[in-house]
Amino acid sequence: MIVLFGKTGHYVETRSRRLPCFPSSPKHRPAALILSIVLLGCALTGCPELTPRTGPPVRARPTWNGSPFIEWEVSTFLNPLLTWRVLSEGILVYEGALRDGRFDPEKSVLLDFSGDKVLWRKALIPALPQTGEVFSAKTLYLPPTTSRPAQFLTWVQGDVFRVQNLSTGEDTWNRPGCRFPVPYRDRIAAVCFDRLTLLEADSGQIVTTQTLGFAPTGLWIHGENFILRDDQDALHYLRLSGGTLPRIPTPGRLAHVHVQGKHLLLLSRHRDGFVLQSLSVTGQSWGLDWKTGLNQVPETFWVHGFQELVIFPIGFDCIAARDLARGQEAWISCGVDPRNPPAWDEDGVFLLSSRTENGHRPVIYVDGYNGLQTPLFRNTDDASIEPILAMTIAPGPILDGVLHGVHSTSRLFALRVAAPVTREKP
Repeated sequence: MIVLFGKTGHYVETRSRRLPCFPSSPKHRPAALILSIVLLGCALTGCPELTPRTGPPVRARPTWNGSPFIEWEVSTFLNPLLTWRVLSEGILVYEGALRDGRFDPEKSVLLDFSGDKVLWRKALIPALPQTGEVFSAKTLYLPPTTSRPAQFLTWVQGDVFRVQNLSTGEDTWNRPGCRFPVPYRDRIAAVCFDRLTLLEADSGQIVTTQTLGFAPTGLWIHGENFILRDDQDALHYLRLSGGTLPRIPTPGRLAHVHVQGKHLLLLSRHRDGFVLQSLSVTGQSWGLDWKTGLNQVPETFWVHGFQELVIFPIGFDCIAARDLARGQEAWISCGVDPRNPPAWDEDGVFLLSSRTENGHRPVIYVDGYNGLQTPLFRNTDDASIEPILAMTIAPGPILDGVLHGVHSTSRLFALRVAAPVTREKP
């Protein structure tokens, strides 16, 4: 390489490029010489220290080939998380704290489906009818209409219904003195100031109320009628238009009520465990369809309807499926932790295992038809396999083939368990 330094010229010729030069006054000559040497080095080496640095090549997102894989993980949260609901608008997450081994929600956060963008974050503490059990929180998704966007109702501490615009997180309306929200047609049924009340979903305005002659402690919808529980654990069967309805034979020490279609499932405590019974109404009377004894069950007892079956915990880390109409046992599956209610698809349920690994539990899939279990594994970079571990998973239906959950207390993940839904272009 030949370099010519001119006395008065403005360029130096090199074999590879033309480089700027400075006047040769005594004042500038040392700087010009140093700069020329640096630029000469750049010409020879490519000047890597001045070239923008690039990170490692971005790994292509894997595609579905029949095996589960982690689609993404987010570890930017500082506080413990719990995935509450997966909605078409995003992933609704509770952010809070762990106290005495229990999760206390303090904020509601909506994330986009990449997990990278927080759409909004609002301070919010849901009421927990079962003290300390976050999965007992009562919420309602209010789908969008022609007059408003989608909304989300939360029964918060202080017996207030707080309704948020899912697009912004801002409050749409609040209704004090209300508890036990349930959807009723296109409205919301609730107990407000100890009265059976219907509210407009758009505004929270009261449509109608009915005075009750007892202190209500629970509300469910059965067809077009209402079932209310009083402070003595008796059940009342009512309708807003009045009239006489058949009395529900309520077992003593009632622990849980669930409505599945036309069937009323009642869980009650007994001396050596629990009894689950199914009732249905025919004409002017309720009749017993079937009943079965259970062992210890979780505080957040749940029932999941699958085809003609109902799936529920029976104790000793087991779940069972029974025919809803006759109560015939279909299968029993053990080795699961029933405290986290299930996520589900059209063929079965996702649960956490009863086995723990460093405070986490493997995610398993239970076939709804026969109760057979499939542990979920993923392939690692060294061609081995490892179980999918989680602390909690989001209960509810699987959306677009992805199960969401939390591990390492505040690490949110998206686990692809099925092919994404293919949407035809209009």
